[in-house]
Amino acid sequence: ILGAAQSVFSNLVEFSDQAADVRKTTGLTADEFDNLADSLKGLNTRTSLQGLLDIAKVGGQLGIAKGDILEFTKAIDVAVQALGDDFSGGAEEIATSLGKLNTVFGKELGPDVAKNLLNIGSAVNELGAAGAATAPFLTDVAQRVGAVAAQTKVGLNNVISYAAVLEETGFSAERSGTALNRLFSTISTKTDASFKIAKLADSNLTLKEFT
Repeated sequence: ILGAAQSVFSNLVEFSDQAADVRKTTGLTADEFDNLADSLKGLNTRTSLQGLLDIAKVGGQLGIAKGDILEFTKAIDVAVQALGDDFSGGAEEIATSLGKLNTVFGKELGPDVAKNLLNIGSAVNELGAAGAATAPFLTDVAQRVGAVAAQTKVGLNNVISYAAVLEETGFSAERSGTALNRLFSTISTKTDASFKIAKLADSNLTLKEFT
């Protein structure tokens, strides 16, 4: 009986600590946190409540609006089911990686954070399943080049496609990021020259399509 009581007490302390962490990063009030926790308890998922709260905490750290925290957590949880075996850091690493990509490519992706996260996770998962590319590599490279890619209007899907090719040819994430940043910068500053090179591969390509 004593052991069971100690276990219950330990779980309560852990939950209280998590509640404080989530409220600190998200700005939720005590009542808002209770509503969030109740909603998370009702999800049909293999992820524990503690795991879901860890995701919510990351959402707050990434600046997700508190009104979007529930949908952020639900979307990341879906991604975890698909990508969880690929990321050594589990749900928190997935939440951080996909959340950062949403921040960088948000203008291209749109205002619906949950939808964006699902689309990012799906795109990464599909590329990984189609070849030798790995999800952590793709998200790592995309984060390294995100600022330049967004500035030069290179879409996320194109970025991770390039990253997949580079990984399959033996490039490290660091080298891939450097190479792609250089490529995107060159394309943006030397459009005519880059267009002529691209035309060699596709004679029907128009300048509008290229840019």
